Amino acid sequence: MLSSVLLLALCGLATASPVGARPKPQEGCTKLLPNSGAPVPGDGSPAAYMNSTNCLWQAAASAPTPAGYTQAFSSRGGAIFDPQGYLTYTVLQTGKYDTDACAAFCNRVAGCAAFNIYAERDPKYELGATCKNPAPATNIACALYSQAISANTTSNSRQWAGNDRAREFESVVVASNGYTLALPAVPGYTLLSALNASAITAPPADNAYMGYSMHASPSSYEPGKCAADCTAKTAFNAAHGIGMACAFFNSYVLVRNGSPEGTACAFYTRAYDAGYATNRGYGGGGEEVAIAQSYTFAVGG
Repeated sequence: MLSSVLLLALCGLATASPVGARPKPQEGCTKLLPNSGAPVPGDGSPAAYMNSTNCLWQAAASAPTPAGYTQAFSSRGGAIFDPQGYLTYTVLQTGKYDTDACAAFCNRVAGCAAFNIYAERDPKYELGATCKNPAPATNIACALYSQAISANTTSNSRQWAGNDRAREFESVVVASNGYTLALPAVPGYTLLSALNASAITAPPADNAYMGYSMHASPSSYEPGKCAADCTAKTAFNAAHGIGMACAFFNSYVLVRNGSPEGTACAFYTRAYDAGYATNRGYGGGGEEVAIAQSYTFAVGG
């Protein structure tokens, strides 16, 4: 199978149009905008980009899954739209559909749990009164998120740049792939639910809550440390004749004012499903506390 990088290299050759075949830039288009240098498919029209047989889509379909990640979706016709989990983005200046480069970017950003790589049809020249619909350029972008992503939110597919009412230059997003950090194995425990940006709130009447611990590790999510705490609680209680065993925990990354602080752990004597995930953080007094990468685990497995 050809690599995604090689496919893009061939794309520039295979889809090169004869001189004059593509529409010439408007005479008023003079200021070039930076772009990733990725190939422009076919005649550069929105339809050419959306044609799923072009090399951009082929590159997405053949892209390798980076080490430490799992593929959430492949070859979608839109980018993730999720303001709650969005962190930042970059354009790959190599012009390559390079999932490893996006993963490296995610690994450098604290709190990053997933990324979306995609190709976008953008203006080649700065838009203005005399440059309303210039020739296109292709950008390969990586958008980062603080929580797991799914194909269900790939709704950012097309929009109009410049004067939206006049519908002059159409930007489209194609060849969209998503990858989420692989969840570390937690021996002796079974993963129950992915809660993303919320955490469990148990009814006080249940008397199931067993406390909380925090592990300062802002660059990583470490549910294994929560598992060790849960096991230790059970052992301590048994040794002291306390009839409360830790049967379930919720681990997540605590994010304060945009900065991950580490892995938080909440412990319970019984399991709760996602319907009890009503804690979505809080804000006030100049402080904003959010939750990311939230998962629940039960003893066993």
